[in-house]
Order: sequence, then C-alpha cells, then structure tokens
Amino acid sequence: MHSGNTFAMYSLFGQTSYNLFEHDLTNHVPQFNVNTAPLSARLLLDRFRTASAWPTMMGLSDMATYDQFGNKESIVNFPFRLVFHPV
Repeated sequence: MHSGNTFAMYSLFGQTSYNLFEHDLTNHVPQFNVNTAPLSARLLLDRFRTASAWPTMMGLSDMATYDQFGNKESIVNFPFRLVFHPV
C-alpha cells in the first residue's frame, strides 16, 4: 500500500513572516480572486485544475483507508478538513 500523506498551508501566496506558527495551517487553502491575483498564482491554480476539480483542497481519505497494522478498513471515517492551530 502507498503511504497516506497530506500537506497544510496558510495560503498559496505564502506569508511575509518566517514564523511558521504565525497562522493556522489547513489542508483546504482559501480560494483567491482570480481576477486580482498575480499571473503566477493564476497559472499555478490552472495547473492544479488539471488534476482536480477542487484545486485548493487536499483530501484525507487515503490516510484513513488502512489501520495502523495495514489492514484495509471496511468503513472509512475521516475529517473533511484539518486545521492546525498554533498555541
């Protein structure tokens, strides 16, 4: 079986601070206005759309398909969205 991985980001535009814990990180990056976004962001979004109808969202079902012993789950339960909130 392949590994189940995900990523979390604050924004597709990044942030101005080097402090990784300044903002919440999520697997559903907020959508931006494509009319006012820089060309580089629009091109990135277009590229993401070639692989998914939801280009700013990362699914979590792969991580819940198998249990910790490698057995396939018959009923897969997983959250829709993760938000990592620094304290």
